[in-house]
Amino acid sequence: MKPKMDMIAGIFLFVFSVIMYYASFSIKILMVSRIGSRFVPQLLAIAMGILSLVLVVQSLLRMKTEEIQAREKKGGSAAWSLRDTVPIWGTFLALIVYAVTFEPLGFIVSTTLYLLVQFYLLTSMVKRKHLVFLISAVLTSVVVYFIFVKVFYLMLPEGILG
Repeated sequence: MKPKMDMIAGIFLFVFSVIMYYASFSIKILMVSRIGSRFVPQLLAIAMGILSLVLVVQSLLRMKTEEIQAREKKGGSAAWSLRDTVPIWGTFLALIVYAVTFEPLGFIVSTTLYLLVQFYLLTSMVKRKHLVFLISAVLTSVVVYFIFVKVFYLMLPEGILG
């Protein structure tokens, strides 16, 4: 992705993470435990916020480097195209679909589908390894589910598998 698009994505994701962190305070605490219902959404919001700031800084550094190289070559950098925005809009849409399907499909199914979509959005056509994507998505979803249920004692939606 071009540095300008990375910067836009980083800013968008940072704003989204701030909103998500703020919205996590409206989550009701259903049972008393060391780690409440708000813990995971707040942790994810903080992690996403930090990573989005890293993306913004990296894109600014790349833009500066490209600007210096462009001056040396005395030519301009290529403008970004609509194709460059597909991962950004695809991720945004995938997050919305994930949030809507989370309860009816359950954590494992919805997370597996979301991860598969993200893998396809963020890799080039040449580098796509379907079997690796499928195994990674399923294993990640199952392992995370069991960590939260068995270690943190948090209830996650079982959906169609329950």
